[in-house]
Amino acid sequence: MTTNGGKLIFTFQCAQTSIDSSTTVAIQVGTTLTSWPDSYTVPETALANNPGVTVQKDTPTGFDTVTLTIPQAPDAEKFARLVVTPAP
Repeated sequence: MTTNGGKLIFTFQCAQTSIDSSTTVAIQVGTTLTSWPDSYTVPETALANNPGVTVQKDTPTGFDTVTLTIPQAPDAEKFARLVVTPAP
């Protein structure tokens, strides 16, 4: 996670072999470590992006690079976490 130009940038890589429709992946954002009011679902494909979330396929080969870019303002602090929920 970094900041650049007033934006919070959260990036991670996901092995393409781990992507399936039974697992939900989301990036949660909040201004404290106890509350996560904003959630951004990570799409399975690069074509179904949510606002703020981009997916680059095969970057590097066999992996997807996922990036959430959102404004830092008006918050002095902003935190993000990755939540992966496999289906039972």
